[in-house]
Amino acid sequence: MRRALDEIEHERAETLPLRRAEAVERAVAMAGRGGRTAVAEFLGLGVNTIDKMLHLARSGPAVMVRSLPPGTFRRLLAAEVSEVAPLARSQWGALAWLIRGIAFDEMWIDAPGVLLAEEVEDADLDAGFAPARIAAACRSWSRVQALAVIDCCLRSDLDPLPTSTEPGAAGAND
Repeated sequence: MRRALDEIEHERAETLPLRRAEAVERAVAMAGRGGRTAVAEFLGLGVNTIDKMLHLARSGPAVMVRSLPPGTFRRLLAAEVSEVAPLARSQWGALAWLIRGIAFDEMWIDAPGVLLAEEVEDADLDAGFAPARIAAACRSWSRVQALAVIDCCLRSDLDPLPTSTEPGAAGAND
């Protein structure tokens, strides 16, 4: 719930000033000559403040541009991460530790699961974590699932990741 409230606050902080500025721009245009001064007096603001709002309205993105609803990307990642094959909590912890040490670049977009599997295989993880099982899991993920797992690990939020208590998954490290 906190994440949703933060998202609402973020949207409000970015959208409201822009919408307000666009409304001021429309009012100035309707008022015609001397509109800046008339709108400033009506709102009880200085002409400099109106000028700043006009600049924001003219330089900001068009509100009429259609886009996905706010938070769509975050909800997509949450949906995808819930469908990955479960690993033991200790394995997720080891993978998160490894991920936080990786420098990600554009190359990771094409095959994040494969690249992550290679990182797991190259790492010197303790055998108790069953690195081969972690690497196989990484390879099985779709592109979006792998990016969703990476996102959770980078944010140190392992709770959404499915866990398993399967004997081969937990090892001695759970």
